[in-house]
Amino acid sequence: MKPIAEIADEYAANVESMKRQRAALYERMQAEPQAEVRFRLYRSINSISKAIGDSQYAIAVMRGNIRG
Repeated sequence: MKPIAEIADEYAANVESMKRQRAALYERMQAEPQAEVRFRLYRSINSISKAIGDSQYAIAVMRGNIRG
């Protein structure tokens, strides 16, 4: 079984990966000429943003910065 600190570090690495993915989708959205495709990309960006926020909250709880 992994210690909580190690799991928090893995979550943090995943958050960084999600931030890079979100940035790439944002760039694609800005360049996309079709409104329908832009909207789908926008929804994907919002989903990733929510996952990032949830993960950051979980990391703070695991590290003892806040109570969950």
